Amino acid sequence: MYYYLHGYGSSSNSVKANIMRDILGDDNFYAPDFSSDNIDLAKDQIDTVINKIKNSEDEKSITVVGSSLGGLYALYISCFTDVNVILLNPCLNPHLLKKDLDVDVDHILEATKLSLYGYKHYDPSRVRVWVTSDDEIINHEFLTAPFFYVDPLEYREFEMNEAYAHAFEGFREVFKSFLNK
Repeated sequence: MYYYLHGYGSSSNSVKANIMRDILGDDNFYAPDFSSDNIDLAKDQIDTVINKIKNSEDEKSITVVGSSLGGLYALYISCFTDVNVILLNPCLNPHLLKKDLDVDVDHILEATKLSLYGYKHYDPSRVRVWVTSDDEIINHEFLTAPFFYVDPLEYREFEMNEAYAHAFEGFREVFKSFLNK
């Protein structure tokens, strides 16, 4: 079973969500929506996902894929569950991006608290980090790679001929290749 967590301002009907839904089918896929405007609601939605995972038959068989801010949420969720996670161009240090984004400061502060919790409690054996070399929003060399003080299971930087941009263009082929391993 795969869960997809979208980024800030996106939705459960994003391009990557639809790619995963198309490849996996509705029975093997779940994509909730998260509020981009109300951090208290977003935290409640995260708690709902944690409870859904905890109430599943086999949470270890679940992989949560999170993109950008959804990557931060996925890492946080993994601290309370036994899921594996794939973080796509994760926004793990939202407070360092505030000046470039039109996001409420309270939202940034709460997201940063989730980030710090994830930083302290993540299980590196269950974390894959996939970043693009030309992400126009996040400098992964300075903001993502140093976050993982214990090396994750996989840290992969994709070149432009494989996947590119913050939107992770090329995701369909990358994800299909991952599933075929």
